[in-house]
Amino acid sequence: MIEGAPANVLDFGAIGDGVTNDSIAIQAAVDTGRSVYFPAGTYLCNISINNKTILYGDGSISSRIKP
Repeated sequence: MIEGAPANVLDFGAIGDGVTNDSIAIQAAVDTGRSVYFPAGTYLCNISINNKTILYGDGSISSRIKP
C-alpha cells in the first residue's frame, strides 16, 4: 500500500463476488480513516461509517455495495 493512498478493499481481503460477506474486510478498510476504494464488483456488507468517510468505486454499475 502506498502511504496516503485510498484504502482498496481488496487489500483488506474483500472478494466482491456478490456472494461472500465482505463486512470484516470493508470495515477494516474504513477503520484506516482514509477514503475507501471499491474496484468493480458486488460487495455484501454491514458496516459502520462516519459522515467524513469517502467511499468510491468504478461507477454505480461496476461497483455495488449491498446490505
